[in-house]
Amino acid sequence: MTTITTLGLSVPLVVFKFLMKSHLVPDFIPRLPLNRDVPTFKGKEVMASTPDVWLADLRIGLYNADSDYLFVGARANTRGDGRSDVRFTFCHKQHLNDTPSHPAFVSGRMEFITFFFDITWRNIWSVQAYLNPYFINDTTNKDSVFLFNCSGRQEIVKSDGSDVLVHGVPLLSKVNQLNLVGKEVLLLHNK
Repeated sequence: MTTITTLGLSVPLVVFKFLMKSHLVPDFIPRLPLNRDVPTFKGKEVMASTPDVWLADLRIGLYNADSDYLFVGARANTRGDGRSDVRFTFCHKQHLNDTPSHPAFVSGRMEFITFFFDITWRNIWSVQAYLNPYFINDTTNKDSVFLFNCSGRQEIVKSDGSDVLVHGVPLLSKVNQLNLVGKEVLLLHNK
């Protein structure tokens, strides 16, 4: 077991970014063009790229009634190579403002949540995590955005709910898992 980071007020946002083929992104997720002119800032890597990671337990920890984080957004950035970055964002309750949610988010909220639950439950991913700078009005402060870069999707639960088997053994029994215990994000190794 490895502690990846501690969540709290100094981590206003938790973002899951999934790299997937554009044609697999449901139509209800808003698409934005990828703006190549925006500078990218690489933060501190807190988890090296790790294959075969299951995200369902972490997602359950973030998306429950006791969590300090609320689901606030979903979008896809289309790349020029036939792939899209699909992002799901959670915001710490203390950092929410009074700005009403975008009407498209409100109307599509259940579809976004269902899709997010599905891709984190039915698949494992290669995952790399960063604490990136948090910008307010184009300036950074001491806070961080916790970003999960997820790629290399592999199915572990079939659409009928049955486990994918490898040599007669459920693949799920052989994966690493990210989990949220209290405020600690933990990587549980299964190797």
